[in-house]
Amino acid sequence: MASGGDKAVVASNGRLNCARGWQSRWPKALVARRTSSGMEIREGGPDDAEALCDLTATVWRAAYVDVLGEETVEEHLAATNDPETTRAAFAEYDLTAFVVGDPVVAQAFCRPDEAGDQLHLTQLYVHPGHWRDGIGSALLDRVEREAQARDRSTVALVVLDENDRGRAFYETHGYEQVGVREESIDDSVNELRYEKTLSSTA
Repeated sequence: MASGGDKAVVASNGRLNCARGWQSRWPKALVARRTSSGMEIREGGPDDAEALCDLTATVWRAAYVDVLGEETVEEHLAATNDPETTRAAFAEYDLTAFVVGDPVVAQAFCRPDEAGDQLHLTQLYVHPGHWRDGIGSALLDRVEREAQARDRSTVALVVLDENDRGRAFYETHGYEQVGVREESIDDSVNELRYEKTLSSTA
């Protein structure tokens, strides 16, 4: 799922995915960057699990209750969003986390396609108190740089069809709808697949 502009959560399919080998694999220049508001983007890891879960819960309650309903949101958070599961997942999946702030006010998770040349953006969340600060755009740019560093030509993500802000955000940044995901977090909504083909240089 995702939101739009930097005014709301900018996210993927809402499923909490984490990563194996989260430690930085790229030069420091590719890891530490700053948003337009001067906040540093750093690579996150298991030590950030509680903060990542706190932000996830805050954003879901602020952004998705109107779309999915409170019951669905709370059921999803109860099933997927706990620090122990998050820490364990960092040891299981090849996913990279980028975070902003201490405490964390924004986060983005991405993982490579096992067979292909895509990098999947699985979530991008910005705390409501920092909507419109340019953090969402900065994190998206950082994910695209990660894709290029991994020699991936495309960034792929999923957005709820009723998440007009999210769809507008990604479309503004050059993403195009390419299909509909077969499975959805709730039968009442569709998850739309978006992709962007990246230029050969950062």
